[in-house]
Amino acid sequence: MRSIFFSFLLFSTYSFGQDLVSEPLIVKKDSVSFYAFIKEGVYESTLSQENKISYTFTEYSEQLPKSLIDIPINSLSTTNLNGTIYFLYPGGGIVYKYIDNSIVRIDDSFAHRNQFSGFFFAYNNELYLLGGYGYWSSKNLLTKFNFQTGSWDVVSTDGLSPDDGIDQGSYVVTDNSIFVFNFLSRTATQVKETPNPYLFELNMKERKWYNRGRLM
Repeated sequence: MRSIFFSFLLFSTYSFGQDLVSEPLIVKKDSVSFYAFIKEGVYESTLSQENKISYTFTEYSEQLPKSLIDIPINSLSTTNLNGTIYFLYPGGGIVYKYIDNSIVRIDDSFAHRNQFSGFFFAYNNELYLLGGYGYWSSKNLLTKFNFQTGSWDVVSTDGLSPDDGIDQGSYVVTDNSIFVFNFLSRTATQVKETPNPYLFELNMKERKWYNRGRLM
């Protein structure tokens, strides 16, 4: 509850404070600290026991990568892998990380535009992207970032995956599984306006999908 309250206060401060810009990309650092990334630099904020927010601002030590200049920074997806924050370009493909007070590009890929609203997450020291929408259909695709080549690899999965893909889903992460629900599916000829009523599990250790039953 404390972290939820912190998020609300932090959002209010950045949205309405006179000396801060609006709509930063807010990323959790730990239970009482957050980063707020903007185009010029990063705010590091901490919530005290008295529920007061203190923050410091630091300009980036290097210019942002050219691929970030013309897009809102809060449109990036983020995840934390071993204490390092990684960023993913909208739709997938381009990957950045926050290091030495700068955001640097680390991939040798391109803007895929194939997995908008996909779930970007870290598992077992790897970065993954699950589902998403692009090129007129939603996907149940699982891809993994290859740190050696700087590109993305498709990860094969078995089992009962959602037939028409996952768009704008809700996700719960456990030790070895990703649970997804309340998602939409789209094909080139059909948009399903009502959320999928079933709960699906992707067991990352087995690389296998399970249908865990109807929720609604």
